[in-house]
Amino acid sequence: MLAKSSDFSSNDYVNTITRIKSSVIKHIEFRKVIDAISECHNYSKIGCPSNLLLTGSSGTGKSVLLSFYKNMYLEKYNGDSVFPILYLKAPLQAKPRELAISLLEQMDVNYRNNLSLSSMTKKIVESITQLGIELIMLDDIEHLFDATSLRIFLRMA
Repeated sequence: MLAKSSDFSSNDYVNTITRIKSSVIKHIEFRKVIDAISECHNYSKIGCPSNLLLTGSSGTGKSVLLSFYKNMYLEKYNGDSVFPILYLKAPLQAKPRELAISLLEQMDVNYRNNLSLSSMTKKIVESITQLGIELIMLDDIEHLFDATSLRIFLRMA
């Protein structure tokens, strides 16, 4: 027998929707991508940072993969200092300065707003080392590019 929506209380409905939205359906390729992220993470721990670019159409689960890895690592992490994974969604139409500010704010680092971009970059690199950040996940990097020209937003104004 099929249940009708009237058979559910609003609380049951909300709980069901929440469970569905938080479910991760693991595709065959899911493990491969998680392993690739883990490999990048492990290389950075031994001083050999590497890069990984996840690409795919909108809605294919790139952000879900990043969140899954971050949460999986959080479950294993037993540290009492700053969590060693920095996750940041790129701001819309972010120019380099705005991205630098977002990174500093995400790391909870104090900075002077009148710093030059090169000074901010230096502060970011120093902070990554000081805080023990092992992996940076930059999500929605398409926000850094002009969709028509496919160029990085560079104008400072």
